[in-house]
Amino acid sequence: MEQPIQQKGYSAEVRLELRANGQVFDLAGIGPNKFVPRVPIELPMCDAEVVMFIDGTGYLWPVRLPNGAVPFDRTVPTSPRGEMQRLGPVPTVGQA
Repeated sequence: MEQPIQQKGYSAEVRLELRANGQVFDLAGIGPNKFVPRVPIELPMCDAEVVMFIDGTGYLWPVRLPNGAVPFDRTVPTSPRGEMQRLGPVPTVGQA
């Protein structure tokens, strides 16, 4: 009789955000050359940063919003402005 494989449950803590024009917006998803805002946003054409935090480690992609963003956009196109940068460990709430 085969023994069932026991898997240890693990879910990474993931946070996505867009930094643009001095503001930070929560994102629902990111993909190649696009992002999905969590709530409707409005931005002009501008340079921005897409940031992903996975278990406290940050990764940053410099992007350009060639068309800006309007509140009815479900996905917002981006174009790359540089290479991904690893931000390293970022303190979480409650850590100093």
